[in-house]
Amino acid sequence: MSMTDNATLSALHHYVDQARWISPCVEVVALTTHALGDCAAAYENAYTRFEQRWGQQLTWWRTNAMKQMRRWDARAASMLPFWMQDDVSLAQGMIGLTAQAGPPKPACAPPMLDFYHEQLTGSHGGIRFALPADMANAPDALLELVREALGDFPFSYGYAGFSLCWHPDSYDAQRAMSGYAPRWLPRHPGLGLGDMLPFALTSELGLFNVSWLTILGQNARKTLEQQHPVSVWPASVTLHELASGALVIQASARPELGDVNRSDRLDSYRSVAQLLAPLWAPDAALSQINLMVLQDDAKERWLKRFLEASP
Repeated sequence: MSMTDNATLSALHHYVDQARWISPCVEVVALTTHALGDCAAAYENAYTRFEQRWGQQLTWWRTNAMKQMRRWDARAASMLPFWMQDDVSLAQGMIGLTAQAGPPKPACAPPMLDFYHEQLTGSHGGIRFALPADMANAPDALLELVREALGDFPFSYGYAGFSLCWHPDSYDAQRAMSGYAPRWLPRHPGLGLGDMLPFALTSELGLFNVSWLTILGQNARKTLEQQHPVSVWPASVTLHELASGALVIQASARPELGDVNRSDRLDSYRSVAQLLAPLWAPDAALSQINLMVLQDDAKERWLKRFLEASP
């Protein structure tokens, strides 16, 4: 699907009592294992770029310590930048923020921002932008967003492409996704899970995900280039470099959903995944990633959807 297919995207919406609980989006995700203090400036820059562009559309927010969402306002907009400059906040064991458009959870709508960082057992964190799905038709703008918002981010890895906007921290939304995910995720291989946290908490184990853009931090890039020099990479992939030295691998001209019912398994994404096979998390690590809405064999098949041989 070279352009956003409105009929296909419309079918991917899930409503409960006329409220939109699950919807397609374009996500940009950056994951890190650096200490929070070491990436505070990068988080602040990423957040600021998002807020400048989409902040006026945000309506509700909550921190990881709040039970209920509150109305988005100027105080909420200044919270994450304050945290990133406050020694007490930077020393917290867990810190997080969610902000969204639409009604409060369990409903939501893009644009949506998720930030989470924990430093109780090592250091794991990330930031996620969930953007309106029609951003897929502006691939140059998406690439520019990655350059501007994440150019200095200390990646373990990251990814960008079609995904879902929903609330993984809502029991009701989890239950809805448990029925939704087995139907739609296997059919559209380019559709992400829409939950950053499982990947953030396991990023030191290796890659668990690729998408339209797959971003390798300096360590992962060095490991890959030692085993596969760039000169022998498939001609189908396009490479970009960020200011930090992170490598952005672009699978196709723009984000795609794919559709296995129409024999579209996204060969361009598969080429990237197979190129990155040396960086993939080992099978023994599969038990350590909890996708909540996909378990056991279904989880493994989805995580390996681009690594398996073509049928």
